[in-house]
Amino acid sequence: MQSINGAISSKNANQIYSDSYIVPKPRGTIDAVQNNKIVESSNIPIFLNSTVKLSEVKATLKKRLIAKALYPLTDSTEWIFKRNEIKSKHGGERVKFHSPDGSVLDGMFIPSKSNEGLFSERAFVFVPGMNSYYEHVFFDYFITLLRKKLGDVNFLALNHPGVMVSEGELSCDGMALSVFSGCSYLIEKKHLDPSNIVIYGQSLGGVAATRGGKLLQNEYPDSELNLIHERSFVSFPEVVEKFCGSGFIGGQLRSYLEDEESTWSTTDSPEDFEILKGNKLIIYSKFDCVVPFDFSFYKKLHEQKPNLSNVKVLSLPGEMLREQEHYRIFSSDEEDVVIEEIKRMLGLPYKEIIGAFQAYPLNISQ
Repeated sequence: MQSINGAISSKNANQIYSDSYIVPKPRGTIDAVQNNKIVESSNIPIFLNSTVKLSEVKATLKKRLIAKALYPLTDSTEWIFKRNEIKSKHGGERVKFHSPDGSVLDGMFIPSKSNEGLFSERAFVFVPGMNSYYEHVFFDYFITLLRKKLGDVNFLALNHPGVMVSEGELSCDGMALSVFSGCSYLIEKKHLDPSNIVIYGQSLGGVAATRGGKLLQNEYPDSELNLIHERSFVSFPEVVEKFCGSGFIGGQLRSYLEDEESTWSTTDSPEDFEILKGNKLIIYSKFDCVVPFDFSFYKKLHEQKPNLSNVKVLSLPGEMLREQEHYRIFSSDEEDVVIEEIKRMLGLPYKEIIGAFQAYPLNISQ
């Protein structure tokens, strides 16, 4: 039964999940899970009993402002339709994840129907960026693309805490736990090898994918975690101010994001990125005006760690600076390069694309 605004009531929400998963705590990150108030411990939100103070109320309001700015849409009949469309089109199964920070996350798992272990034992995890959801066109695009040009692997995507029907408080660490939760499900419940998973993070999702990947690498130290970092950045506060302007709103948002108690400081991303032992691909565009080149993850990493040996870079061509360059889907040539890199990451037969358009090692300036 739906409510007046089109959202599914919580009573009936449980009936639409094919599976649920209680996510284990990542090693060395969470001290305890109790009740009532969210605070920070080891950079991961936990719940502790405490009297609420005015300063805490203000902090909560700021967090909600950020959450609304990043993910403004709410669940409605439109998104319910899109979820059902993914399920019917791709054979999807909704999974409820109980995250270690107390969040309850909504995810979509697309199991492989292949009888070949080459595909059924491999997975692609999509991490949505700002104002993006697994119901969004990009997840459907990647499922269709990979099945056409790569093979019938498993697919998984989760909505972050507080986004759509996922419950909880949005934070950078909570988003990292979303990534950890999804991959943990594939590893512990679906029995996939961590080295046979590709984590694909788009924009802000690239930051979450990197942080979540670090948690996974610490959890499975002998595995080789693979990551694709698409059109993303290092310093989230800088990008927000650049995009929102240096006026009151941009200044206020950056001030909050850089606050010492905020989890949105992302300047440690290059270090987290380096920790991952698998193959990595960075995709960026010099024509992206949402994440300007000077703030791009590629530029920062190339300056700080140019000699990383397991990193390739794909520069997307363009003709002019425009917002669309941050969101557009890939051209056919771009798709071919991305697909071959994913094959390489998953240990599938692949071909090295050499020519005018290809992925280059990180130490080659572009």
